[in-house]
Amino acid sequence: MLELKATAIEDPAEAADVRLKIAGLDEERLAEDKASEGAYRRVLEADSQNLAALKGLERLFLRSERWQDLLDILEAQLGVVTSEREQTVLLMRIAKLLEEQFLKPDKACERLEQLVEIDPKNVEALDGLERLYRQQQRWHDLISTLQRHVAATPDRQQKVDLLGQIGGSYTTELDDSERAVEAYLGILELDEDNLVALDALPRLYEKTGDYAKSLEMMGRLARRQEEPQAQVDLQYRMGRILDQHIEDRDGAVERYQNAIDLSGGAHL
Repeated sequence: MLELKATAIEDPAEAADVRLKIAGLDEERLAEDKASEGAYRRVLEADSQNLAALKGLERLFLRSERWQDLLDILEAQLGVVTSEREQTVLLMRIAKLLEEQFLKPDKACERLEQLVEIDPKNVEALDGLERLYRQQQRWHDLISTLQRHVAATPDRQQKVDLLGQIGGSYTTELDDSERAVEAYLGILELDEDNLVALDALPRLYEKTGDYAKSLEMMGRLARRQEEPQAQVDLQYRMGRILDQHIEDRDGAVERYQNAIDLSGGAHL
């Protein structure tokens, strides 16, 4: 009866309202998904940007786990909505669908990158990109995202943690000691006593041949290191650099003696 009424109505907007009512009634009966889908599609034939019809189809496809149809409808909605809030919500849903149902992390990343362009401080999107780039071993993209996350967060400790991840990625995955040094120095600007940075920097400086800086960082670490065996190791390492690279034999002897004293006189 309602469909006959909709067919007879000449005003497109009024006809669409009637068909939406038909689809809603069919949807509520649950067993009438096919009829409801048909009603929503007839609305879209007349108005391809009718958001109520698009959302109705979204509910049907989600309930029946028709993932490709759901993806298509979410993409269609993305072309209709105008507010940034609506766009970011849809982009997040599309990204999750691409990752979880289609197993396409690269495509999911494209959508998350679109989201971050709209909302650079969206933590959920940044976290998702970091996880997906790490899974795909896309190290440069991972580091770029971590750097954006550092800029986005006001939390000092989180900045430290993110910079540590950047330093670790440059060190382990890209073998770029100079960039790793920059990241760990960034940590010390925020937390001058950070043991992770103070432990990493001496090795990185030694690798780049900057032995004076390596000794400086080991000295800072030694003043903050409380673990006895770690102190012994530091004194020995400082002695080795003074002996082999700085040619400061007196300084080397002093460090070696410190190591012996700290170890209780045992052989190193």
